Amino acid sequence: MRQPRAWRREVARSFAPWLKRARALAERVARAAADGDLDALGRLEAERRRMLLALARDRARVLEDLRALEARRAQLTEEMSFAS
Repeated sequence: MRQPRAWRREVARSFAPWLKRARALAERVARAAADGDLDALGRLEAERRRMLLALARDRARVLEDLRALEARRAQLTEEMSFAS
């Protein structure tokens, strides 16, 4: 089922900061790798893991919201069919 355009826009907007953080992290990793800074690469790997865990929590929240919307849509559809 296609989601309303506003909802899709909201999801894209909520994940935009993650994309920005991921790009910045990739740039920092590239600089550390070019410099051969293994300590920095280790710290950046730990940061990447934390970021992925937080992203997974956000994704779970979005999926939970989607399930709630689907349930509400089904309920409204059922109510409308009884009203007819």
